[in-house]
Amino acid sequence: MKLSIGEHQITSQPMGSWPSFAAWCQCFVIWALVPAEGGESYPMKFFAKKQPGMALAGVIIALVMSYVTLSVLRSYAAFLNLMPDKPLDLAVASLALSNHCRHAVVASCLR
Repeated sequence: MKLSIGEHQITSQPMGSWPSFAAWCQCFVIWALVPAEGGESYPMKFFAKKQPGMALAGVIIALVMSYVTLSVLRSYAAFLNLMPDKPLDLAVASLALSNHCRHAVVASCLR
C-alpha cells in the first residue's frame, strides 16, 4: 500500500506497513482512553497520585499495552482467519476499532 500527498510519495512506512501502523494506533487509543471511560484514572493511579506523574504513567502504560494488545489481537485474527488474502493487520485494526473489542479489553483489565 502506498500513500501519497499530491505529487509527493511517503516512502518510509511506519512499523513496516500502513495497516500495521493503523492497528497499533487503534490499540494505543484503547489504552489511552481507559482512565477516561470509567477507569476512574486507573491503572495510572497505581504508579502516581498527582500530575504530571499520572500523565507520564498513562502514556507509558498506553505505549506498552498497545504493543501487547496488538500481538494478542494478531494471534486472534490469524487463528480466526477473518480476512483471507488481505493483510492481517487490516483485521486487527478493525477488531481494535470495534466497540465490542474495546470494551472486552477494558473489562478484562479492570477485573
